[in-house]
Amino acid sequence: MQALEANLDANMAGQMLARRTIEKALATNIERHSNFSKDAYIVNPYFASIGESIGESLWGRAETRKQVPRPLFMHFSGPTGVGKSLMADIIAESILAERDAAKQLCGKLLLQMHQYSSRHPAHVEDHTRAIRKMVAEQLYHCPRSVIIFDEIQRAPEELLDNVIDIFDTAGGAPALLHPPHQTPVNTRH
Repeated sequence: MQALEANLDANMAGQMLARRTIEKALATNIERHSNFSKDAYIVNPYFASIGESIGESLWGRAETRKQVPRPLFMHFSGPTGVGKSLMADIIAESILAERDAAKQLCGKLLLQMHQYSSRHPAHVEDHTRAIRKMVAEQLYHCPRSVIIFDEIQRAPEELLDNVIDIFDTAGGAPALLHPPHQTPVNTRH
C-alpha cells in the first residue's frame, strides 16, 4: 500500500475521492486474502457494510452469505483522457513492486477489449474462448495476477457475462482450464 501511495503521489493529480476509494478497496482486499485459510470464510463485504439485517433479508440465513474470498474487481469509467488506464497501471505496478512469493504477486495481463467488439454470436463464442485461454495462461504461470480489461465498454454484453463467469467459481460456471493437460486454474486471487 505504501508503494501505491507513493506512485499515486508521483503520477496523479486531483481525483482525491477516487484515490481514497481505490486505496480503501485494495487495502481491504489484500487484508482479506492474506488472512484467508481453508477454515475461515469471509462475509460478503457489501452486506457487512450495509448491515446484517439488510443482508439477511436479501439472502436469508447468515450461513448462505458466507463465501470464500473473490478477486477484487474495479471498474473505472469516464471520458477519454481522465487517467483510467494510468490508474490501472499504477495499481498494477504498485501491487507488483514487492514480489512476495507467498502471495505470488507476479504479473499483469492487459486485454484491449475493443478488438472483441463484434456482437455476432459466433464471434462472441470465439472471443470468449480466446479470452479464457489468455487468462488461463496468465494465471497458470502467475496465480496472483492483475488483469486489466481496457475499453470494456466496447465489448458486447454477452462477452462481458462470459468474462465475469471466468472468475465466478462459486456460481457454477465451468472451471478455467489451462491447456494442454486441462489443468484447473485458480481464479480467486
